[in-house]
Amino acid sequence: MKTIKNLFKRKRHLNYVRDYLHQLHFDTINTVIQAEIECDWSKEITKHLNNNAVLIRKYQRRLRWLTF
Repeated sequence: MKTIKNLFKRKRHLNYVRDYLHQLHFDTINTVIQAEIECDWSKEITKHLNNNAVLIRKYQRRLRWLTF
């Protein structure tokens, strides 16, 4: 019984990580498009994109570990 519960917990976490990664990807794309349209590459936008890149790498690593 405990192993089934752990499998469901792992599956929920895997789905959460995938959804969060998709959200980060779309946020990055939308930010780049918006900055290009407005021709505004401020320090805040650059910092936001850098933070997104770090989070994407973090969650991609976590996803790799979860799929094993």
